[in-house]
Amino acid sequence: MPNLLKDIRESRNNKLVIPAKAGIQHLLTIERTEVFLISLFKSFLLKICSKIKALFDGRKMEINGSINDWLQKLEEKLDSVDDKNEVWNHCVLVLAIAKDYSNAILQLLNQKKNIQAKVLLRSLAEIILKTCWCIKDAGGNIKLYYDKNQRLSKSSILEQKKLTKRAYECFKDPIIKAHLQIHDDNLLKLSNVKCAPDNIGLCKELFGNDAHQLFYLILFGELHQVVHANLGWMQKLKISGSGEIYEDENDASINKKLCVACVYLILEHIYKYYNLDFSNIKSQYERIKNL
Repeated sequence: MPNLLKDIRESRNNKLVIPAKAGIQHLLTIERTEVFLISLFKSFLLKICSKIKALFDGRKMEINGSINDWLQKLEEKLDSVDDKNEVWNHCVLVLAIAKDYSNAILQLLNQKKNIQAKVLLRSLAEIILKTCWCIKDAGGNIKLYYDKNQRLSKSSILEQKKLTKRAYECFKDPIIKAHLQIHDDNLLKLSNVKCAPDNIGLCKELFGNDAHQLFYLILFGELHQVVHANLGWMQKLKISGSGEIYEDENDASINKKLCVACVYLILEHIYKYYNLDFSNIKSQYERIKNL
């Protein structure tokens, strides 16, 4: 029936011409077949999309779940430690920070807010780096921990004094001057204490001459511009239709792995300090790195 479709759609004076009964039945058969095939294809696509989503959701859950599980298990192990000294307090505090920060970072990354996540990641990296430096090789020698902690304190006070002095020179405010005097008094108490190394030096002491360079460049060089923004970096940003800012390279997976690496680093040093078995976490971390 070569003219079937033409007969179906032919119109005279805007009136539809009704074709033969057999033609209608043949057309309905074709339409039912098309509807069935379209429905089948849609179902197939939905299943594929569902599996892809489940795969990525599974990866998100594995990363989030692993971090929380690692931290929870270490918290339980630390609860059973008999000597709850200043090192113990420091470790418990840093683990709480790591849990809050890492959960916030991963949540932001899942929402495609990479820039905001990088700000937190930069802060978390520095907190963990300095804590690891303090407790490295301090097992059984708590004096080494105290010495390093004081060195970090002196470096921090010097930095605060420098900023406070600049503020006082600008505003000549007596309250700012009082804070400046407090910094001087605290520095006097630490007059015999050396300053801590800068971040490059901390990385070198923690990782050696080779590995520290990559760690430093990623966690401080790459993320430094997000915290200390300059015009060149800002000009690279894009604005979405909804007014949100984003970068050209919006790959959240790299930043998720950096977050996991930070948490892994503090766990590794605390486990070593307390002579705990770290093999299980190490094997899980190796698998997550390859996701």
